Amino acid sequence: MDTELEKSIKEAVKVIGRREFSKFEIKEFLLKKGFAHQIIDETIDYLILKKWYNETKSAIELAEGKARKGFYGPEYITKFLSDKQYPQEIAREAVLSVFKDDEYEYFLAGKTANEKFRRLKRKFIEMNENRYKIRSTLVNHLMSRGFSEKICEDVADKIIDTETC
Repeated sequence: MDTELEKSIKEAVKVIGRREFSKFEIKEFLLKKGFAHQIIDETIDYLILKKWYNETKSAIELAEGKARKGFYGPEYITKFLSDKQYPQEIAREAVLSVFKDDEYEYFLAGKTANEKFRRLKRKFIEMNENRYKIRSTLVNHLMSRGFSEKICEDVADKIIDTETC
Protein backbone atom coordinates (compact mmCIF):
# COMPACT_ATOMS: atom_id res chain seq x y z
CA MET A 1 0.00 0.00 0.00
CA ASP A 2 1.22 3.50 -0.89
CA THR A 3 2.67 5.46 2.05
CA GLU A 4 0.56 8.52 1.19
CA LEU A 5 -2.55 6.33 1.25
CA GLU A 6 -1.50 4.84 4.59
CA LYS A 7 -1.00 8.31 6.06
CA SER A 8 -4.34 9.43 4.70
CA ILE A 9 -6.10 6.39 6.15
CA LYS A 10 -4.49 6.99 9.56
CA GLU A 11 -5.61 10.62 9.56
CA ALA A 12 -9.13 9.69 8.47
CA VAL A 13 -9.42 6.97 11.13
CA LYS A 14 -8.25 9.43 13.79
CA VAL A 15 -10.83 12.00 12.81
CA ILE A 16 -13.79 9.61 12.48
CA GLY A 17 -12.84 8.09 15.80
CA ARG A 18 -13.55 11.39 17.54
CA ARG A 19 -17.03 12.11 16.17
CA GLU A 20 -19.33 11.48 13.22
CA PHE A 21 -18.43 13.11 9.89
CA SER A 22 -19.99 13.19 6.44
CA LYS A 23 -17.90 12.10 3.45
CA PHE A 24 -17.68 15.74 2.44
CA GLU A 25 -16.24 16.71 5.85
CA ILE A 26 -13.71 13.89 5.75
CA LYS A 27 -12.63 14.94 2.27
CA GLU A 28 -12.30 18.57 3.37
CA PHE A 29 -10.26 17.54 6.41
CA LEU A 30 -7.90 15.43 4.31
CA LEU A 31 -7.58 18.19 1.70
CA LYS A 32 -6.50 20.60 4.44
CA LYS A 33 -3.90 18.04 5.50
CA GLY A 34 -2.48 18.24 1.97
CA PHE A 35 -3.58 14.92 0.46
CA ALA A 36 -4.39 14.64 -3.25
CA HIS A 37 -7.97 14.09 -4.43
CA GLN A 38 -7.17 10.62 -5.76
CA ILE A 39 -5.64 9.55 -2.41
CA ILE A 40 -8.67 10.95 -0.57
CA ASP A 41 -11.09 9.03 -2.79
CA GLU A 42 -9.07 5.83 -2.27
CA THR A 43 -9.08 6.47 1.48
CA ILE A 44 -12.87 6.85 1.58
CA ASP A 45 -13.29 3.71 -0.53
CA TYR A 46 -10.95 1.80 1.79
CA LEU A 47 -12.83 2.95 4.93
CA ILE A 48 -16.12 1.86 3.40
CA LEU A 49 -14.67 -1.46 2.18
CA LYS A 50 -13.33 -2.27 5.65
CA LYS A 51 -16.70 -1.19 7.13
CA TRP A 52 -14.96 1.45 9.25
CA TYR A 53 -17.20 4.13 7.83
CA ASN A 54 -20.85 4.20 6.85
CA GLU A 55 -22.30 7.58 5.94
CA THR A 56 -25.89 6.57 6.69
CA LYS A 57 -24.95 5.21 10.11
CA SER A 58 -22.95 8.37 10.78
CA ALA A 59 -25.95 10.57 9.93
CA ILE A 60 -28.27 8.50 12.14
CA GLU A 61 -25.83 8.76 15.07
CA LEU A 62 -25.63 12.54 14.68
CA ALA A 63 -29.42 12.86 14.38
CA GLU A 64 -30.03 10.72 17.47
CA GLY A 65 -27.50 12.73 19.46
CA LYS A 66 -29.00 16.07 18.42
CA ALA A 67 -32.51 14.91 19.27
CA ARG A 68 -31.60 13.30 22.58
CA LYS A 69 -29.11 15.83 23.94
CA GLY A 70 -30.31 19.04 22.36
CA PHE A 71 -34.05 18.36 22.19
CA TYR A 72 -34.28 19.36 18.55
CA GLY A 73 -37.05 18.42 16.15
CA PRO A 74 -36.94 16.78 12.73
CA GLU A 75 -36.84 20.00 10.71
CA TYR A 76 -33.84 21.35 12.63
CA ILE A 77 -31.99 18.03 12.37
CA THR A 78 -32.65 17.81 8.64
CA LYS A 79 -31.11 21.27 8.19
CA PHE A 80 -28.23 20.37 10.54
CA LEU A 81 -27.37 17.27 8.48
CA SER A 82 -27.73 19.23 5.26
CA ASP A 83 -25.31 21.86 6.58
CA LYS A 84 -22.82 19.06 7.26
CA GLN A 85 -23.14 18.09 3.57
CA TYR A 86 -24.89 14.76 4.02
CA PRO A 87 -26.81 13.81 0.88
CA GLN A 88 -30.51 14.69 1.11
CA GLU A 89 -31.70 11.07 0.96
CA ILE A 90 -29.33 10.06 3.78
CA ALA A 91 -30.45 13.02 5.92
CA ARG A 92 -34.09 12.08 5.31
CA GLU A 93 -33.41 8.45 6.21
CA ALA A 94 -31.63 9.48 9.42
CA VAL A 95 -34.49 11.75 10.52
CA LEU A 96 -37.07 9.05 9.75
CA SER A 97 -34.99 6.59 11.74
CA VAL A 98 -35.02 8.85 14.80
CA PHE A 99 -38.59 10.15 14.48
CA LYS A 100 -40.41 6.94 13.50
CA ASP A 101 -43.69 8.39 14.74
CA ASP A 102 -45.04 11.59 16.29
CA GLU A 103 -44.76 10.16 19.80
CA TYR A 104 -41.02 10.81 20.14
CA GLU A 105 -41.38 14.31 18.67
CA TYR A 106 -44.18 15.06 21.18
CA PHE A 107 -41.97 13.79 24.00
CA LEU A 108 -38.99 15.96 23.00
CA ALA A 109 -41.19 19.00 22.34
CA GLY A 110 -42.82 18.55 25.75
CA LYS A 111 -39.47 18.42 27.55
CA THR A 112 -38.24 21.47 25.65
CA ALA A 113 -41.45 23.43 26.27
CA ASN A 114 -41.56 22.56 29.99
CA GLU A 115 -38.02 23.87 30.43
CA LYS A 116 -38.86 27.07 28.56
CA PHE A 117 -42.13 27.44 30.49
CA ARG A 118 -40.32 27.27 33.84
CA ARG A 119 -38.23 30.25 32.77
CA LEU A 120 -41.24 32.10 31.34
CA LYS A 121 -43.30 31.62 34.49
CA ARG A 122 -40.81 33.69 36.45
CA LYS A 123 -41.02 36.43 33.86
CA PHE A 124 -44.82 36.48 33.61
CA ILE A 125 -46.17 36.10 37.13
CA GLU A 126 -49.80 36.78 36.26
CA MET A 127 -50.44 33.66 34.15
CA ASN A 128 -53.99 34.42 33.08
CA GLU A 129 -53.18 37.93 31.90
CA ASN A 130 -50.29 36.71 29.75
CA ARG A 131 -51.64 33.35 28.63
CA TYR A 132 -51.59 34.24 24.92
CA LYS A 133 -48.11 35.73 25.14
CA ILE A 134 -46.71 32.67 26.92
CA ARG A 135 -48.38 30.32 24.43
CA SER A 136 -47.02 32.34 21.52
CA THR A 137 -43.52 32.34 23.03
CA LEU A 138 -43.63 28.58 23.61
CA VAL A 139 -44.83 27.88 20.06
CA ASN A 140 -42.13 30.15 18.58
CA HIS A 141 -39.44 28.56 20.74
CA LEU A 142 -40.47 25.04 19.71
CA MET A 143 -40.65 25.99 16.05
CA SER A 144 -37.15 27.48 16.24
CA ARG A 145 -35.99 24.11 17.59
CA GLY A 146 -37.37 22.37 14.48
CA PHE A 147 -40.60 20.83 15.73
CA SER A 148 -43.64 20.70 13.44
CA GLU A 149 -46.24 23.44 13.82
CA LYS A 150 -49.08 21.15 14.91
CA ILE A 151 -46.94 19.54 17.62
CA CYS A 152 -45.74 22.96 18.80
CA GLU A 153 -49.29 24.21 19.18
CA ASP A 154 -50.55 21.02 20.84
CA VAL A 155 -47.71 20.96 23.37
CA ALA A 156 -48.04 24.67 24.17
CA ASP A 157 -51.81 24.34 24.65
CA LYS A 158 -51.34 21.32 26.92
CA ILE A 159 -48.83 23.15 29.11
CA ILE A 160 -50.97 26.29 29.32
CA ASP A 161 -54.10 24.24 30.13
CA THR A 162 -52.27 22.19 32.77
CA GLU A 163 -50.87 25.27 34.48
CA THR A 164 -54.12 27.28 34.51
CA CYS A 165 -56.39 24.52 35.81
